Amino acid sequence: MTNPLRDTPAPLPPETLAALAYLRNYLVPEVLGGYAVRSGKVSWKAVILYQCLVRRVLDAADGTILGWNEKNLLTAITMARSLVETTAALHDLSENLSDAVSREFLDDVDKILMARMFAWRIAPGVAEDIPVSTNVLTLIDRLDRWLKERGASSAIIRRFYEDVSEFVHPNNLGIAQIYADNDYAKHSVWFRATEETRAGLHDQIKSALGLLTVAKLAVVQFEALLPEIVKLNLAVMTTSAAKPQV
Repeated sequence: MTNPLRDTPAPLPPETLAALAYLRNYLVPEVLGGYAVRSGKVSWKAVILYQCLVRRVLDAADGTILGWNEKNLLTAITMARSLVETTAALHDLSENLSDAVSREFLDDVDKILMARMFAWRIAPGVAEDIPVSTNVLTLIDRLDRWLKERGASSAIIRRFYEDVSEFVHPNNLGIAQIYADNDYAKHSVWFRATEETRAGLHDQIKSALGLLTVAKLAVVQFEALLPEIVKLNLAVMTTSAAKPQV
């Protein structure tokens, strides 16, 4: 796959490009109602949710790339932050589903899917039963713990996310550092990103896009879980169909 970032200090690693290609190939144009009939409604929900989440991962990655290529650093870094958030959510979903499937609790699988599909941070007043969403920092911290168990530095994603957020917010990094180049001795200011800022943001963007490998692993994990979810779903459907009608 061709490196999508233009004018960079270094190309994206092959594993990042491979993950990006894998996620693009994962997409399907539609999931028809017949799937629910054959495999069960919970399985149908799971497939739909992963299609949506992978699309969000790819949109965030593409937005990061487009922002960088158009020299719109604010767009690039904001989309990079969104990619971190979505990857953390996707990873957490796969881990939670794995736990529920290992216990063979289809109801728990369904609750996890419904919570992730329909959660709101502030639910509408007319729908009090809508689940409250999990704070994204909680999801990022869980991803950090998972990475630490595999040899990564402690809180590496949380620190990265907080650093990137400084550029996203209208603070010093998000104002003067992105838009102004100064010659303090002459009191002159050029409204452009410095090469130092561009190089630093490229490192951040490259790191965010590197999380595509985690998103790929989460999808691979789900694909291994899906046959088990289908099996649990069909077993419940068979039991329900066998019950005598009152």
